[in-house]
Amino acid sequence: MLLGDILRRHALLRPDSPALLWDDRTWSFRDLRDDSYRLAHALIDAGVAHQEHVAVLAKNDPGYLTAYFGCAAAGAIITCVNYRLADPEFVYIITDSEARLLLLDAEFVPVWERIREQCPNIERVVVFGDAPEGYPSYDEFLRDQPAHAPDRPVSENDVALQMYTSGTTGVPKGAMLSHRNLANNAMSSVLSMQLSDVSCFLICAPLYHMAAGICSLMALLTGAPVLLHREFNPQQVLDALEGRGVSHTLLIPAMILFLLQIPDIDKRDFSRLKQIAYGASPIPYEVLKKAMDAFGCGFLQAYGQTEATAILTVLTAEDHRAEGERGERLLKSAGREILGAEVRVVGEDGRPVKTGEWGEVIARSPGVMKGYWNMPDKTAEAIREGWLWTGDIGYLDDEGYLYIVDRSKDMIISGGENIYPREIEEVLFGHEAVADAAVIGVPNDQGWGEEVKACVVRKPDTELDEAAVIAFCREHLAGYKCPKSVDFIEEIPRNLSGKVLKKDLRAPYWEGHTRAVN
Repeated sequence: MLLGDILRRHALLRPDSPALLWDDRTWSFRDLRDDSYRLAHALIDAGVAHQEHVAVLAKNDPGYLTAYFGCAAAGAIITCVNYRLADPEFVYIITDSEARLLLLDAEFVPVWERIREQCPNIERVVVFGDAPEGYPSYDEFLRDQPAHAPDRPVSENDVALQMYTSGTTGVPKGAMLSHRNLANNAMSSVLSMQLSDVSCFLICAPLYHMAAGICSLMALLTGAPVLLHREFNPQQVLDALEGRGVSHTLLIPAMILFLLQIPDIDKRDFSRLKQIAYGASPIPYEVLKKAMDAFGCGFLQAYGQTEATAILTVLTAEDHRAEGERGERLLKSAGREILGAEVRVVGEDGRPVKTGEWGEVIARSPGVMKGYWNMPDKTAEAIREGWLWTGDIGYLDDEGYLYIVDRSKDMIISGGENIYPREIEEVLFGHEAVADAAVIGVPNDQGWGEEVKACVVRKPDTELDEAAVIAFCREHLAGYKCPKSVDFIEEIPRNLSGKVLKKDLRAPYWEGHTRAVN
């Protein structure tokens, strides 16, 4: 199956049904298909070759979603650039991809002006929105192009999408995802989403992220329209969930945390909302419980990685409704395998560990990437005998539910003991005065290797000191796991995916030191 088959099919079955909603404008399935074909012809006329990269540096935009399909129809590879990066990171990704054409948000033209001399591979720039003088607009680029499929052979094994890993540790790597990867993952995942052609899916997470990309594909696959927001704005999201007929949405945990802090959330009517999907980073148990009470709809957790085309396991809405001790336990899990995926937990020797034992999570499925762009060694390290080694530490219970303990790179080694920050963070979020928290390992001068430090954001108008935090942790954790020190900060640094940038938190403490876990 090709990505283009999604729009082609629905343009035949429901040509006038809405496919994309943006502010007060609507694209039907016919409109979206025709625009994707026009973009494909424009790319080919611009000299974009089969399996050549087209870089996109933009916030969410109708042209961005169209580019997913237009690049695919041209046999090109849409290469998404995280717009929250710094200039050197923009340069790295744009040059690493070897793209010759850049689709650019008008907001980022000043960024491009700063870095263009460092990106000699880019020969042409096309601008979404109000293009400044000297730059062709996206509408101009598509003008007068035919609205039919281009005559260029495309295979389901062709790469359709290149997503760069977040770079929370080390240099970003370009994960190459084929038409087959994307189509299979969307079809397998949609079975758990309770989507239909009468649904409406709000996308406010960035399309440069795999979670937003795959959810958009899932909605369109079922014939449901995508309501696209340019970026996440808590007040606008609540307004849309209440008043625009939204039945489904994707919210990363940090977004849920922000929404719960809006004062009038308890006065809102979310009766049309059927399901909230969440994932991309861990969610504290207490935050999840508050969200379930506030929205009153079904919740679905998706666990996976960019390298696996987003989703490997899901904790379904039914799982979230389980009662008693089992229900409380399941809310801390990442769910069970989606159709076609196989997940194992293994030791350092690659052999499966016993049920309940901790190890590294590995997986194989039709969604596992073709590899990392121009990184054969990293590809061989990540994919071994068809299995993707995720770098996540977890365990399986006797029902097949997966529990993610932490990232192996975030593990703290203190006095020979392995300490997993997420376990401590779960405890911290249970304190009534804690708004946000992250736990890191810092150097220990007494020969213990590392010691635990908690970074805490206080809730407004609350009092909380270091001694109180440590005492609270001692009520719930073994002594060696408890923080030895606490920093109170204004904000936990996160990327737009909601993942805590622990390397940024650790950096000031590790100058002149070497971590055992990098």
